[in-house]
Amino acid sequence: MKINILRLTLLLCSMVALTAGISSCAYTQFNKQIVEKATVYNGFAVELPLSLYSCQGNWYVKVRKLEVQKIKPFVHDSIMLKDSSKEALGTLKPFSYYTEYQYIRISEGTAAVLQRADGYATLETLCDELKSNYAEGSLAELTDSMQHRVYAQIKTEQGNIAYVAPDGQPIRKPGAGIKVLSKAALVCVDVPGTVICNVCMPVMAPFIFFHDFLSDETSISNITH
Repeated sequence: MKINILRLTLLLCSMVALTAGISSCAYTQFNKQIVEKATVYNGFAVELPLSLYSCQGNWYVKVRKLEVQKIKPFVHDSIMLKDSSKEALGTLKPFSYYTEYQYIRISEGTAAVLQRADGYATLETLCDELKSNYAEGSLAELTDSMQHRVYAQIKTEQGNIAYVAPDGQPIRKPGAGIKVLSKAALVCVDVPGTVICNVCMPVMAPFIFFHDFLSDETSISNITH
């Protein structure tokens, strides 16, 4: 019994020592949350089902104009907390809607895939193309256009609507008071919070690993059954 306890103790100590050697990139960003709460960007919403149009030999997707804000997670860690790292740049949410629409140009190849019954696309990839084409291919209206039905299967990880900030330039910036509050949050919250995260993360690493492993196993089991 004593030998088993000794082995278990040595195993746990080894796991802690191993995870302690992993360079954690964890940090808290409460100061950034404060700044983004007071910042607004021009953007648009891409909604499913898609509205596809052709006009004068070009192809367009119809999107809704709106204003968006970025929501950042309190803790960011690109190694341990993968879901958090995906949101490090900010998850967009609508701030105010407009009734106006825009038509953003897409490539002929993308349009062809969208019209195929065996076509496949992801909403995120489509948003990337719309974002890159926004500056040179965005129109307020289309004249003599024709609407086409989208047959392709479109997979998405974020629901039937996605929000995009095409140029990333804020149209409403935080004032001086928000900037002072952000600096205070950096000193009083984020500096000690980051130290605590990096001290605790190596100890939490085994639990995070097993949680992610069991979650993946459950997902695979649900798919196979």
